[in-house]
Amino acid sequence: MWSPGEPLPNDQAGRSAVRDWLIQEIERAFAEVRIDGGVTLSEVAAIELGAGPEKRALARQRDRYRHWSEILLDERDPTRGALHWMDATGYAFHVPAYLVSWLRTSIVGLDGFDADAHGLESLFLPSLLDESDGIREKQINLTTEQRRTIALSLLLCLACEEDEAWTTDREGMVRALSRNWLDALRSTERASATRRWPELGAAGSVDRDRD
Repeated sequence: MWSPGEPLPNDQAGRSAVRDWLIQEIERAFAEVRIDGGVTLSEVAAIELGAGPEKRALARQRDRYRHWSEILLDERDPTRGALHWMDATGYAFHVPAYLVSWLRTSIVGLDGFDADAHGLESLFLPSLLDESDGIREKQINLTTEQRRTIALSLLLCLACEEDEAWTTDREGMVRALSRNWLDALRSTERASATRRWPELGAAGSVDRDRD
């Protein structure tokens, strides 16, 4: 288990344990999500080409996956941009695949991650940082536990940035955490995070408590 206020372990085994713990939290939180008519990855490709309802329906039929863990993002969404085209159901179904992919390719040990992989995975981060009405509508189906795992993933990204000098949109991440995600953390996690990063409390107000 990792608390957001704690520095990352300075050994590979410790960092791997943090990664594996968070992946388990994501798997638990998103275990029961279903696609149930939501936009799929093949449908996104059709949407990008301006396809109408009939061609979108045909595209959907090509997607055979029934659980997000079956999705191979390197093959299905190599640029990590599909979440921007999802509806709320598709977003809630697919976002854990992106989170787990980021954790597995970026949090690889003490001496730095695969920089190319980090750059690729970080392309999906704007969908978590966007504060527009459109992206918030995509996130309405997320439960508190699911939102908590997103908050923890973003906080881990902040911690990695401090340790490894990653180039991320730190200001945007702090603002999005404060306004969109921080309230989903458990009270002890939230207190720990704001002690470590006081700017989280300054960037936006948290209206709801969760014990």
